[in-house]
Amino acid sequence: MLDGESAAPTRTVLTEVELEKARARTAIAKAAISAAEKKATAAIVAAAMPTFGALAATLNSRTSAVDQQLTTGAAAEAFGHMANRASNVDFAKRIGQRRQDQPGGAGRPRAFRQRRRC
Repeated sequence: MLDGESAAPTRTVLTEVELEKARARTAIAKAAISAAEKKATAAIVAAAMPTFGALAATLNSRTSAVDQQLTTGAAAEAFGHMANRASNVDFAKRIGQRRQDQPGGAGRPRAFRQRRRC
């Protein structure tokens, strides 16, 4: 030691240097741990990606199949409604024709139609 210097300031400087070294090592260790965690997470996700892809493909194919069934069902229902409507229109025309073929005709009000007498 030089004249007028004490040992305490030197220890303080050394202590500060040691603390900074420890902080730097801690920061490096934290960064290394964080990088290792990210690498492990990426490996887990990467391993699961084929499964995700297969599940997505299965979901898409099943959704497509259901959509096709609904579309086919809707078309069949529309054709069924059109056939029923055509049948009803035909039935109404036949009834109208029968009424016109009856004595008194369908065009006259009921009160003026000829009544059949026994």
